[in-house]
Amino acid sequence: MAQSYISMRSFAKMAGVSVATVSHVYSNPDSVSKATAKRVLELAETVGFSPNAVAKAAFGESTQSIGILLPSLSDSYFGGIARAIQKRLIQADYLPIFIDSVDSSEDSLSRLLKHKVDALVIGCSDENLNIPKICRNQMTRLPIVAIEQMRPGVCSDSVLNDDYDGGFQAGKHLISLGHRRFGACTYGEERSNCIPRIIGFRDAIRHSGGTLEDRFITHLTIHGAENDGDRKMRKELEKILSASDAPTAIFATTDYLALHVYDAAKKIGLRIPEDVSVVGFGDLQFSPYVNPPLTTIRQNPALIGTKTAELLLKRLKHPDRNMENICVPVALLVRGSTKERTIK
Repeated sequence: MAQSYISMRSFAKMAGVSVATVSHVYSNPDSVSKATAKRVLELAETVGFSPNAVAKAAFGESTQSIGILLPSLSDSYFGGIARAIQKRLIQADYLPIFIDSVDSSEDSLSRLLKHKVDALVIGCSDENLNIPKICRNQMTRLPIVAIEQMRPGVCSDSVLNDDYDGGFQAGKHLISLGHRRFGACTYGEERSNCIPRIIGFRDAIRHSGGTLEDRFITHLTIHGAENDGDRKMRKELEKILSASDAPTAIFATTDYLALHVYDAAKKIGLRIPEDVSVVGFGDLQFSPYVNPPLTTIRQNPALIGTKTAELLLKRLKHPDRNMENICVPVALLVRGSTKERTIK
């Protein structure tokens, strides 16, 4: 039969000392007599006791745990970030506690704070992320690193993709292939990290004399039923690609949105890349395997995760240092969905 867990209170009673003394034996042994510390540790080994991190937090001690709230743990991008964070934090003897914010970001954040984590990593690309006032008040005591984008009202270090440059590289690539009429599909609202991607794309086009008209930009919002939004975007893309002056190249600000471009083109009988070139953003797990393989802007989730963990560890060691914002470079990855424009 498995032995039941021994609480710190029960162990202190066994040892004939206070709970505070047990805590000090593990966290500050110099404050306890050597004889007492030796007796407590020997008994702990005999009965199989080890101090609970959350119980230690009741005495103001570190739980050696980091709360990590990400929009998803299942896709290759956030999964890659999570693996890199985990590797670096475990090397530093911290326990990462991961929760995704798909169902309820407020509840997920509250759970991490109740666990008395020593610090937080928050993936802020989820525009539905709401941080209640009570959580904001609790978070003021914690080191925080925001990834993907900054969150208004949260004082934190950050690790961000160079989204603007990614959009600029997409535009430059298509311009170099001779395209001059462009369309785009994008996602999100005022805090979306797709916004700097579109701005960078527009700037590359403007510098070359190309055009990106507003009527050729379709937008998937965060509101309403997901399937309804997807259907609406595909219909808008079909209309854009059917125009007499249709774009010869489309920039999708995520690889998922690029799939809508593929579907719309197929529906109206256009070929990729012969009739329309497509560039995505993200280099997600499916991107090399669609037909044709997707040209995209590659992010570096492993580097983002490592930089995030290192930034957090620096903040834990030096809590008064200046805030730091790290911008991680992205790179164009050319595959089969783009080609030189054929003049007809």
